Amino acid sequence: MKWLFQNSTWSFHSSSTDLYFILSYIRYWLQQSEEHSIHAPFLYKFYTELVKKKHSPNIKIESLRELYKQDKTELEIIDFGAGSKTNTNSKRTVESIANHVATPAKFSAFLAALIDYLDYKELVELGTSLGLNTLYMSIQNESLVTSFEGDPSLCKLAQEGFQKLNRTNITVIEGNIDLTLPEFLKEKDQIDLIYIDANHRYEPTLEYFEMCLPKMSKNGLMIFDDIHWSKGMWNAWNEIKKHPQAKLTVDIFEAGLVFINPDLQDGDYTLKF
Repeated sequence: MKWLFQNSTWSFHSSSTDLYFILSYIRYWLQQSEEHSIHAPFLYKFYTELVKKKHSPNIKIESLRELYKQDKTELEIIDFGAGSKTNTNSKRTVESIANHVATPAKFSAFLAALIDYLDYKELVELGTSLGLNTLYMSIQNESLVTSFEGDPSLCKLAQEGFQKLNRTNITVIEGNIDLTLPEFLKEKDQIDLIYIDANHRYEPTLEYFEMCLPKMSKNGLMIFDDIHWSKGMWNAWNEIKKHPQAKLTVDIFEAGLVFINPDLQDGDYTLKF
């Protein structure tokens, strides 16, 4: 489920009109604020110089997205997570995934700008899907992206896209993330950014948080996609915010951001995006 709210007009990136999502957005909209309510110096600069700005989508990646939006190839999806709200069938077309599941270009462009702004190098993504966000994360050639995906057909399709765009700084680890991630973390010294867009359920989300937290660099950031996707995800987000190492937390509706730098001023914000 992806949402956009522009020019006071509802625009759903999903066909779902579930009342929970509508109420969740209304709650966010009523609580959101801009720079006038930010007193922490780091977050004020982060918001005014990054979040508030419009970031241009990458032309080559968006061209690939458009191809996917017209691709009627049917995939047999092995889903280890909460699945899709718009299609509970294991068989899904590339077209349906691109149109109803893939993250909007606005957020993808923001993600790429964020990585550049904070000069992050070691990047991890849980949930490759079509690989569009992965491509955005890999724009900075100095960055190394490790992406985890459980479904073999999505892994294959994503890697074909990486090859088309000549991205050599991406590694995809295929298999059940609950099994592959712990093995990866054993060998990893530290992570600058982890983008969690995999199993959209309460317990797995908290498990990924606890599992990855010890490997985060001092200035690291954890991003949780779709925190408003379900009551379970919302409860998980609120539990994460209570953790003593969740120093600064930001809800931009599309995702929740958790900064763990102990030198930052404590705070929990809901910001307009």
